[in-house]
Amino acid sequence: MALGKASKTVVVDGNLDVAIKKYKHKQATNGILSECKKREYYVRPGIVKKRKEQEGQRRAARKNNRKNRRDY
Repeated sequence: MALGKASKTVVVDGNLDVAIKKYKHKQATNGILSECKKREYYVRPGIVKKRKEQEGQRRAARKNNRKNRRDY
């Protein structure tokens, strides 16, 4: 879903709890909330690069750990 478009969540049989849960799930998968948090304040380009590298290292280590666990 593109940013700036309204999203609809249908309430079926008056079950508001399920509708709210579906709405929150939609927002989480769209990445809107995480994008808002990311843009909450300015981050210098050097720090953005450093965080990206650290995240890549974490992801690689996690992938490596999963691979090692399956080898047993």
